[in-house]
Amino acid sequence: MIWGLIGVLVVLFGALGWQLSAGRRGRVAEGVLAATNDRLDPAETASIGAALESIGHAHTETRNRRLTMLVGQLIDRRVPVRVIELVAGHAEARVRFADGTTIRACGTTDGDLGLLAGVIREGSVTPALCAADRDGVHIVFDRTARQVIGPPRRLSIRVIGIDQPD
Repeated sequence: MIWGLIGVLVVLFGALGWQLSAGRRGRVAEGVLAATNDRLDPAETASIGAALESIGHAHTETRNRRLTMLVGQLIDRRVPVRVIELVAGHAEARVRFADGTTIRACGTTDGDLGLLAGVIREGSVTPALCAADRDGVHIVFDRTARQVIGPPRRLSIRVIGIDQPD
């Protein structure tokens, strides 16, 4: 279905480009104009929106379930984190575990990835708990991080997805 939609868009943009390149700038072929003026019924729009939302919700649940299973195996085997690499241009990082598993994650709060990196320098850190909620899958680690201001806190990150171990 998506390939059909892409094909229709390619044909429409191709027809529009051909018309403009033929010296008829500012005028669009009547067939293309008629196709763009057709309006969807509001009931159809609502049903399409509901269908897309349910597909997105089902995908999110499946992704969270798979990520929870993956992290659950790391917890059961007590696999420590070895490396944290920042991803350029994003507030995300690659978190590499000792068994080669690599995930993409971001901090639950600002600074969590930096605190985790500091704790890793001091010693081994293993995931202790995994929980999924509406924000995604969260990993809580077995060590607390000392902060400059305030009491030590548990380290937590949100898993975005699985990444490739370069």
